[in-house]
Amino acid sequence: MGICLSAEAGEVPRAAELGLPRNFTVFKELGAGGEGRTYLVRERLGNGRSELFAAKVAPRGAGLDVGYLLQGIKNQCALSHVNIIRLLEVILTHSHVIIKLEYAQGGELSDYIARQHAQSSSQQLSEEHARFLFMQMLDAVAHCHERGIVHRDIKLSNVLLDSGKCPRVKVCDFGLSRELFTGDSRCCPPAGTPMYMPPEVLKNVVRRAHTQHDPVKSDMWSLGVLLFTMLLGRFPFGAQKPFGGPALSRGAGRLTRSQGNISAGAAGPRDFQRSDFRFLLRNMVKAHSSDLKRLRSETWGTRKLSPDCRDLMDGLLAMDPSKRLGLADAFAHKWVNGPLFLEHAQTIARGREEMEKRQDEGEGVKGAKAGLEDDAELAAIAAMAAAVGTPGDELLRWTPPRERAGREQAGVADEELFDLPGGLRDRAISI
Repeated sequence: MGICLSAEAGEVPRAAELGLPRNFTVFKELGAGGEGRTYLVRERLGNGRSELFAAKVAPRGAGLDVGYLLQGIKNQCALSHVNIIRLLEVILTHSHVIIKLEYAQGGELSDYIARQHAQSSSQQLSEEHARFLFMQMLDAVAHCHERGIVHRDIKLSNVLLDSGKCPRVKVCDFGLSRELFTGDSRCCPPAGTPMYMPPEVLKNVVRRAHTQHDPVKSDMWSLGVLLFTMLLGRFPFGAQKPFGGPALSRGAGRLTRSQGNISAGAAGPRDFQRSDFRFLLRNMVKAHSSDLKRLRSETWGTRKLSPDCRDLMDGLLAMDPSKRLGLADAFAHKWVNGPLFLEHAQTIARGREEMEKRQDEGEGVKGAKAGLEDDAELAAIAAMAAAVGTPGDELLRWTPPRERAGREQAGVADEELFDLPGGLRDRAISI
């Protein structure tokens, strides 16, 4: 009989319920979204080693959007950055498609912020602490855009952290990502999570239109919302009703977990009305008053933020996307280049040095994408995911080209697994 570990989220499926053999163990649920659930899973590799990973699980069948599945996999595999979650493998069982991802043991950014001691009753993280995290997010998003990919769903729950004392940011979930420089990249349907959507995207939702917008500037708006929430512990604009769970009320607007997102072709999150989008748009206009490039002083209230910090957020949250800061503007901004604690500066420097080393070793854009475009095996697995019942007892597995060389060194020794930071030794076990 397999082992099931208890978890705060409640019951978790046994490996067999996901079509996985006995050398897999499902420990706990890490998260849930519109595209499926994510679990912490261990695979015994048979060489005295085990691998701990995050498994994004979706049932097979006609309800699975194969096009978006394949697009998300290809886009994520085309990226290789220390601040982006690695996609390790795609597994097809008789009942589920499982995307095997790097496990970020520090959890979601929202939980990390909640654990920090608030600087005051009106401020969450210090400016230096927020700067340390925000710089890493900028590095990750810049890597995406340089490789012709927009994320389109940057939010607190899609920013994870490793287990380090000075945590390394890990951006995840590329299910709604899109390639730039394609013929329809500026006319793509609205997508994302409402509280992080820029006004030009919200207008498309309200009007049910596909008016052209710049998805790069949409990502920049979302980064502005993230920075605001890190510093002030709340969203910059109120919401009429919860977005897919505990979220913002019309009067409060405190920082909570918000999960409901919009994918292409969907009208909006469950129980979310167009009137809610209109309310959000009105709040955005009200917060900017007559100057659409600058937030009103009432938006900050008694928040004691530096003028440089406010200037950066004004630029990121400009209503007019043509006036909104781009990545180059953000990197050059005085606040972003402000002081860091030594250990924070060292963490960022090590990440950038590692990226320089990867570039020197020839991890090019064309090579990464070309290998994926021509990978018939991946395309076949994605097509099979729309049907239930195959491949039978055998698992179909696909490994990205970048990950294939190191698979024989994957995982850690079995006896070390429970002693890892964030490991499993203290968890309750039920047989």
